[in-house]
Amino acid sequence: MSMAKETMQCLEVSSPEELAKLLADKPLQEGFIGLSVYGAQVLVRQFELPAIRKSELKDALRLEAVELLHIKPQEIELEYQLVKAENGKLSGIFVAAPKKLIEEYIACCDSHGLRISSMSARIISAVNSFFLKNKLQSNTFGILMFSGANQLYLAVFDNGLCVLLREINYDDLREAEQEVINSLKYSCSKSASKQLDALYVRGQAQAKEQLLKKLEQVFDVTAQEGDGTDSPACSLAESSIFKINLTKGYTVTVKERAALLKITTVLLILCLLMSAGLIAKLVIQSLEAKKVASAFNISDYEYAKGLVKALENAK
Repeated sequence: MSMAKETMQCLEVSSPEELAKLLADKPLQEGFIGLSVYGAQVLVRQFELPAIRKSELKDALRLEAVELLHIKPQEIELEYQLVKAENGKLSGIFVAAPKKLIEEYIACCDSHGLRISSMSARIISAVNSFFLKNKLQSNTFGILMFSGANQLYLAVFDNGLCVLLREINYDDLREAEQEVINSLKYSCSKSASKQLDALYVRGQAQAKEQLLKKLEQVFDVTAQEGDGTDSPACSLAESSIFKINLTKGYTVTVKERAALLKITTVLLILCLLMSAGLIAKLVIQSLEAKKVASAFNISDYEYAKGLVKALENAK
């Protein structure tokens, strides 16, 4: 798989307060940025539901988010991406967060002359970034990323489709070993090949080597180190694996700005053409009026008045 390298500066933050401090300590040039956010209020979940209308699907996902975030449905911002629709079922991934949180991030950026072009969960940005920086060619493969703070991201792709995406928090990585194995086994059971062709790894953690050795034994693969760069990347390319943007309803994306620019240019050209046509019409009318006026003189006018008077006397 490949990903076009259309990226922008992306900040990774856990709260509006952290973002404010980051921008105060290191101001950015005014313009558009991306945000990669995480924390207890940022929800990322996979879903599999019976095939229903899009409006009903979003309502069903919102109800699940209500149960997990413990706030009212109208207070939740939610975006989803379908991964597969077959056999009467819809499967995909959704990201949800409180609207108030989104608005606080936007207000913070506005105060520093910045506009958010894209905002998504850190795990979404991490997977997009991994695809951007690594050439992944296997049919069925797993991605294991250690994000720090006793957390890892686990993803499995089968023929280009994401069949697993989850965060695993742990106190001791050795305790998370079985959970990682079970998650990978379940994902393999849903894939066409029923096994992993490759396992890609990024990041560092205590007991990492022990975990990788166990995974290599269980799944008969060799773990391959991916690009170790930890800086987040927010891809705006059409080829991005995930295109979930929590600020979709708040801001204008690069693609939308380009479309608006084209529309504005066309409208401007039409206005100029209409103005030119109107001016030409006025000029022609003015010339015709002058032509008519020049065809008569005062003696013709006096002669016409005399004829009219003669006709009236004849009556």
